[in-house]
Amino acid sequence: MYFGQPDAQGHIDNNYADLINAIYNQTDDCIFFSNLLCDDLTKYGKELSKTSSNSIPKINKIDFTKSIEQGLMPDQNDYADWLTMFQKD
Repeated sequence: MYFGQPDAQGHIDNNYADLINAIYNQTDDCIFFSNLLCDDLTKYGKELSKTSSNSIPKINKIDFTKSIEQGLMPDQNDYADWLTMFQKD
């Protein structure tokens, strides 16, 4: 059943394969959206520090360059619909 072999009636149970695929896709989603959130928060923090007269702590940027170079980051083309869905006025 776990390996997708047909049973006596010829039916194939895809639950295990579908679960593994879902875990893979959700992991990519977590990586992509975490990266996107970091970028957005960094931009917001820098804009806020320019407009505020109060002393604001230094804004750090997270660098995913090594992960990108090693091909560990999800392809942005897979999220093209999401990236074009929300546009700044």
